[in-house]
Amino acid sequence: MLKVIAIDDEPMALKRFARIIKEMNNVELIKTFENPSEALVFLEKNPVDIAYVDIEMPSISGIELAEKLTSVCPSLDVVMVTAHDQYALEAFRVYAAGYLLKPVERKEVEKCTNMIEKRRNTGKSLPEKEKLYVRCFGDFFCYSNGEMPRYFKWRTAKTRELMAILNHFKGQPVHRDQLLDWLWPEKDIKRAVQNFHATSYYLRNQLEKNGFKHVFEQKNGQYHLNMKYIDSDLCKMDKIIDKIKNEEQKTEDYLALVQLYKGHYFEKQGYLWALDSQEGYRQTFESVQMRLHHYYVQKNERQKAEKALKDIIEIDQLNEEAYGMLITFYLNQKNHVMAIKIYEMMYRLFQEELGIEPPPQITKMFNGVTLTP
Repeated sequence: MLKVIAIDDEPMALKRFARIIKEMNNVELIKTFENPSEALVFLEKNPVDIAYVDIEMPSISGIELAEKLTSVCPSLDVVMVTAHDQYALEAFRVYAAGYLLKPVERKEVEKCTNMIEKRRNTGKSLPEKEKLYVRCFGDFFCYSNGEMPRYFKWRTAKTRELMAILNHFKGQPVHRDQLLDWLWPEKDIKRAVQNFHATSYYLRNQLEKNGFKHVFEQKNGQYHLNMKYIDSDLCKMDKIIDKIKNEEQKTEDYLALVQLYKGHYFEKQGYLWALDSQEGYRQTFESVQMRLHHYYVQKNERQKAEKALKDIIEIDQLNEEAYGMLITFYLNQKNHVMAIKIYEMMYRLFQEELGIEPPPQITKMFNGVTLTP
C-alpha cells in the first residue's frame, strides 16, 4: 500500500482530498499539512511514497517545495495540484509524476495514483548481482544484463547526457548548479531549473523501469550514481591507468587497456565538458600502443607490432609520431612498398587537412628510396 501525504494551505482542499483517499484501497493517507515546513520535517523521519502538493501557497511555491521534498526523500513521487490550467503544463514539465486540477476528483486521483503504483511495481530493484552496464568509449550507451541485454532508450538527449555526466564522476556528488551550467549554459536560471527537474525525473524513472531503483541518488542539492550497481568501462579504464602508473608495468595491463578503448571517450556525443578527459585518455591509449609496438618488435612478433601503430593511426590520422614509427618499422623490415604507401597516405592527409607537407625528418627517411608524392 502506498503511503501518501498532502500539502495545501487551504483546509477545505485538504479535507476534500482526505475524504477521497480514504475511499481508495491501494493508498494510505499518513498526514496532511497546511505548513510546508512541517511536511519537510515529517518527511525526514517517516517513509512516504507520494506527496500531493498545491502549487500556489503563500510561504513557498509548490514547485520549489517539491525540489526540497525530493532532496530529503529521493524516492518520493510528487504530484502537483493547481486550480489554474496555466500551471498544469509547468507542473507536468517539472515533475512528470503527474498533476491534478482543482477541484480534485476521485477518478483523477485514482488514475494518477495507479500510474505511479504501476511504475513502482515495474521498477522493483533487481538482485545485487544484476548490473547496469555503462559504456563511454566510442559510443555512449547503457544496458542491463540478464538472459538478454536490455538497452536503454532515452526519453531526451539531456536525460542521456545527465547520466553521462554522473557516470563521469564515478559516484562523486555533483551540485545541481554545476549540472545546470553544463546542460543548459544558454538558458536563464528559471528555465534551466525547470528543465533539470524534468530531466532528473526522467533519468530516475528510466533507471527504475529497468530495475535499478537505488542507482540515482540526491541529497542537499547534489546528485550522484550509486556505483555499487554499475559496471562502467570508465571505472575499469581508470583502475588500469592507476595500476600502470603506480605498479610495475605489465603487458597484460596494456592489453586490457587497449581492449577497453573502443574509440574516443564519448566520441559520438561530443560533450564539451568531456573534451579534456577525452584528450587525456587518447594520449594514454596511444602511449600504451607505442609501448606495445616496441615490446612486439623485441619479441619479433611483426604483425602485432604493425597493428599497434595502425590502431593509433586509425583513431588519430594526423599523429606524426605513429606515422614515423610505422614507416621506420617497414624500412627496417626492407618493406619499401609499404613504407612508401604509408608515406603517401600521410602526405595526402597532411595536405588535405592541414595544408602542409609531412615533417622533414620523416621525409629524410626515404634517402635512397624511390617514391612519388
